[in-house]
Amino acid sequence: MKKIPKRKYIPRPDPGYQEFRQKVLKRDKHTCRFPGCKNKNRRWLDVHHIYEYSKYPQYRTDPKYSITICRYHHKIVTGKESMYAPIFINILYGK
Repeated sequence: MKKIPKRKYIPRPDPGYQEFRQKVLKRDKHTCRFPGCKNKNRRWLDVHHIYEYSKYPQYRTDPKYSITICRYHHKIVTGKESMYAPIFINILYGK
Protein backbone atom coordinates (compact mmCIF):
# COMPACT_ATOMS: atom_id res chain seq x y z
CA MET A 1 0.00 0.00 0.00
CA LYS A 2 1.29 3.45 -0.87
CA LYS A 3 2.18 5.97 1.80
CA ILE A 4 -0.78 8.21 2.55
CA PRO A 5 -0.04 11.93 2.86
CA LYS A 6 -1.05 13.50 6.13
CA ARG A 7 -4.25 15.47 5.99
CA LYS A 8 -5.88 17.26 8.84
CA TYR A 9 -9.54 16.41 9.26
CA ILE A 10 -11.65 19.48 8.56
CA PRO A 11 -15.14 19.27 10.05
CA ARG A 12 -18.11 19.95 7.78
CA PRO A 13 -20.29 22.92 8.72
CA ASP A 14 -23.57 20.98 8.63
CA PRO A 15 -25.42 20.77 11.96
CA GLY A 16 -25.12 17.28 13.42
CA TYR A 17 -22.20 16.30 11.18
CA GLN A 18 -19.90 15.17 13.99
CA GLU A 19 -22.61 12.99 15.52
CA PHE A 20 -23.36 11.53 12.08
CA ARG A 21 -19.67 10.80 11.48
CA GLN A 22 -19.32 9.00 14.82
CA LYS A 23 -22.43 6.87 14.10
CA VAL A 24 -20.97 5.70 10.78
CA LEU A 25 -17.55 4.91 12.29
CA LYS A 26 -19.18 2.99 15.15
CA ARG A 27 -21.51 1.05 12.84
CA ASP A 28 -18.53 0.06 10.68
CA LYS A 29 -16.43 -0.81 13.75
CA HIS A 30 -13.77 1.77 12.80
CA THR A 31 -12.71 -0.44 9.88
CA CYS A 32 -12.27 0.26 6.18
CA ARG A 33 -15.17 -1.47 4.40
CA PHE A 34 -13.54 -1.36 0.96
CA PRO A 35 -13.42 -4.93 -0.37
CA GLY A 36 -10.12 -6.63 0.46
CA CYS A 37 -8.63 -3.73 2.43
CA LYS A 38 -6.18 -4.84 5.09
CA ASN A 39 -5.48 -1.38 6.54
CA LYS A 40 -5.77 -1.60 10.33
CA ASN A 41 -4.73 1.99 11.08
CA ARG A 42 -7.75 3.74 12.60
CA ARG A 43 -6.06 7.15 12.21
CA TRP A 44 -6.59 7.11 8.45
CA LEU A 45 -10.32 6.44 8.27
CA ASP A 46 -12.74 8.68 6.41
CA VAL A 47 -16.52 8.63 6.29
CA HIS A 48 -17.34 8.51 2.60
CA HIS A 49 -20.65 9.76 1.24
CA ILE A 50 -21.90 7.03 -1.09
CA TYR A 51 -23.72 9.66 -3.15
CA GLU A 52 -21.94 12.94 -3.88
CA TYR A 53 -22.01 15.35 -0.96
CA SER A 54 -22.59 18.38 -3.19
CA LYS A 55 -25.39 16.84 -5.28
CA TYR A 56 -27.39 15.12 -2.54
CA PRO A 57 -27.75 17.46 0.45
CA GLN A 58 -30.60 15.32 1.81
CA TYR A 59 -28.12 12.45 2.45
CA ARG A 60 -25.32 14.49 4.01
CA THR A 61 -25.93 13.43 7.59
CA ASP A 62 -27.80 10.18 7.02
CA PRO A 63 -25.61 7.20 8.02
CA LYS A 64 -27.54 4.94 5.61
CA TYR A 65 -25.80 6.70 2.72
CA SER A 66 -22.23 6.70 4.04
CA ILE A 67 -19.52 4.13 4.64
CA THR A 68 -16.18 4.05 6.44
CA ILE A 69 -13.15 3.64 4.19
CA CYS A 70 -9.46 4.30 4.66
CA ARG A 71 -7.90 7.41 3.21
CA TYR A 72 -6.11 5.38 0.52
CA HIS A 73 -9.38 3.99 -0.85
CA HIS A 74 -11.20 7.28 -0.30
CA LYS A 75 -8.83 8.94 -2.78
CA ILE A 76 -9.59 6.18 -5.30
CA VAL A 77 -13.40 6.39 -5.08
CA THR A 78 -13.87 10.16 -4.73
CA GLY A 79 -15.31 11.53 -7.96
CA LYS A 80 -16.43 8.05 -9.02
CA GLU A 81 -19.40 7.76 -6.66
CA SER A 82 -21.81 6.52 -9.33
CA MET A 83 -19.46 3.64 -10.12
CA TYR A 84 -18.92 2.63 -6.48
CA ALA A 85 -22.40 3.34 -5.07
CA PRO A 86 -23.84 -0.11 -5.97
CA ILE A 87 -20.80 -1.82 -4.43
CA PHE A 88 -21.07 0.11 -1.17
CA ILE A 89 -24.86 -0.35 -0.94
CA ASN A 90 -24.33 -4.08 -1.41
CA ILE A 91 -21.67 -4.15 1.32
CA LEU A 92 -23.93 -2.34 3.77
CA TYR A 93 -27.30 -3.89 2.93
CA GLY A 94 -26.69 -6.88 0.67
CA LYS A 95 -28.77 -5.37 -2.14
